[in-house]
Amino acid sequence: MTRPQRGMLIDGELVMVLDGAVLPSESPATEEIIGELPDATAEDVDRAVRAARRASKEWSATAWSKRGAASYAADLRRSAARRRAEIVGSLLSART
Repeated sequence: MTRPQRGMLIDGELVMVLDGAVLPSESPATEEIIGELPDATAEDVDRAVRAARRASKEWSATAWSKRGAASYAADLRRSAARRRAEIVGSLLSART
């Protein structure tokens, strides 16, 4: 079975770790390996920190009204994702 690999979001792009190392992701219910997660190196972390510092400078220069609108939109997306997760959880638990 092919297991999904998850990347890291760095500088707006989904990237894999530089050395390709991964960690297994286990299902807590079955202890089955269900995927792989990136095992970041110090260099990967440095790359992410540099990107975050660049983004922080740009974000702090953004007008407060635009930052507020972006935060509000992110809250709406989070709420919608929670609702979808609750619905899916209810549907899955009803099947068992």
